[in-house]
Amino acid sequence: MAHDVEMAKEDRIKVLICEDEIIVSMDIMFMMEDLGYDVVGQCASVRDGLALLENEQPDAAILDVRVKDGEVFPLARELEKR
Repeated sequence: MAHDVEMAKEDRIKVLICEDEIIVSMDIMFMMEDLGYDVVGQCASVRDGLALLENEQPDAAILDVRVKDGEVFPLARELEKR
């Protein structure tokens, strides 16, 4: 179900998705965009997530606890510092 969310892109909450199962990641992305969030990046590893965190400056993240290169706790701690 799509929501009628009309916001300027710069006013939307920026979200990073770190999920190593591509179908799940895409599904989350579509749901978040339908709800009016700006998905600024998707990744499948902590390393890529840290790079996206630095480059895209998301406001929030949806994190799978375990991805292909380990647990995402370092990524969560880095996001919390911001």
